Amino acid sequence: ASLMIALLTESKTYNAGIGAIQYVYGTMTIPNYYASGNYDLQHWLSVSANSSVISQALSSGGIPSTVYYWDTNMDRVWVKATINGTEYMFDPAFKKYGDTTGIDVKSAML
Repeated sequence: ASLMIALLTESKTYNAGIGAIQYVYGTMTIPNYYASGNYDLQHWLSVSANSSVISQALSSGGIPSTVYYWDTNMDRVWVKATINGTEYMFDPAFKKYGDTTGIDVKSAML
């Protein structure tokens, strides 16, 4: 969120359409797994679809949260920006991850 705010603030110099930019703090309820489009903690943390595993991953990372069977409540910080008169909310930290097959670097360099 801090990086995004810094980049948007710098962009204001070159883009008159960017207006107010600020942090937003609140509590989010995030699905643990099986959410539409895989926007859930299982895919965000790249762990098994298991609320105990999700709870362990969050606590071992020092992230305060209350994990329930289907979802988790956690305090979050995101970004609110006004662009061309429209207010947008951005959460640059919440994204899903997917595994990709690696390459053999040695053969790729030959």
